[in-house]
Amino acid sequence: MTKHINSLLPQDEEERLKLLAESSLYEFYKQALPVIDGSGYFSDEWFLRVIAEHLENVYYRRITNLLINVPPRLGKTALISICFPV
Repeated sequence: MTKHINSLLPQDEEERLKLLAESSLYEFYKQALPVIDGSGYFSDEWFLRVIAEHLENVYYRRITNLLINVPPRLGKTALISICFPV
């Protein structure tokens, strides 16, 4: 007898968001940015997801050298200097 996947996920929305934030740097960034920035605005851009994935690979030592070139005011500091160390 197999369980349905929804029965394995928490029913409480807060618990579900917590598990998402613990499992992915990008999900943590999405949830933390309104607190960090104060504006409550989050623009879901593809390059932020890619940067977060590369930072996770740096953490797991799959990438040893990483250079990130993105124009100013696109969320690099909040993602790299604030959320990643947390």
